[in-house]
Parts: sequence; C-alpha cells; structure tokens
Amino acid sequence: MVSTYEAAIRADGAVVRPVKLSLQNARRKASEDILRSAVGDRTRAILLNSPNNPGGYVFGKEDLETIATFAERHNLWIISDEVYRSTVFDGDFLSIAFSPGMRERTIIVNSLSKSHAMTGWRLGWTLGPVSASVHLENLAQCMLFGSPTVFRMPQR
Repeated sequence: MVSTYEAAIRADGAVVRPVKLSLQNARRKASEDILRSAVGDRTRAILLNSPNNPGGYVFGKEDLETIATFAERHNLWIISDEVYRSTVFDGDFLSIAFSPGMRERTIIVNSLSKSHAMTGWRLGWTLGPVSASVHLENLAQCMLFGSPTVFRMPQR
C-alpha cells in the first residue's frame, strides 16, 4: 500500500488491512480467499492501486470481476487509484468502475502527476457517485487551499 494512503486512512481513525496479492499467476492476482481474509465487520471500502506503484502490476479483467463481485456481496465501496493508468504500455488499462454494478460504488482517484509530469503540483480529481462526491467536496474544502503557484527565479 502506498504510504500516503495509509497515513490518510489512519488519520481518520480507520484501520488499514493490507492485502498481499499472489503474483505467481500472471493472469490472476486477487482471489475471494485473499479478500475475505482482510475484510472484517467494520470494513467499508477496498482501495485498489492499479497500475500499482511500486510493483507495476495491473489488475486484469478476471481480478476486477472477482473484486467487483466481492465488493457487491459485502456492500463495500471501491476506491480506485488510477494515477498510473497512462503508464500502461502493454495491453489496455481496465477500470473497475466499468464492471457491472460498480459505477454506483466506485470512487476513481486520478491526477496530472504522472500523465503530465506534474508531480509537485498535486493536481487531481475524483469521479464517483453523487452520494460520495458530496462528502469528498466537504473534505476538499477543509484540506485544499489551491494549487501551488508557478514562480520564476529572478534573473541576475
């Protein structure tokens, strides 16, 4: 799990339960058993980081279907970090939001960091259902005060 997410999750008082994926099979990384081992009674969401940083692996269609079915069965939100989606050069990137029934329970997180080489600017967005976006807007109003300014060093 990316440490930034872990810190944000813990700051809110939630508990992080990292999931070790099986990388033995190139086609399948997630399984119902792996997901079940990490989900408790108080679990509310699954955070996906695909394409993954730092591992570089990408969830395929079978993995996304497994995760989507599991999330729907357990009434879980999906937070899909898709910041590295523009770095998939071998094959197509698939978003879990396009799996059947997932649009209503998925929040996509994306940014200009990797796709436009704007790492320090911290410009990004979320896409999701209105029910989640209202809460994210409230959060953003408390956390974000504008993007960093661009400045030029004075010429000597």
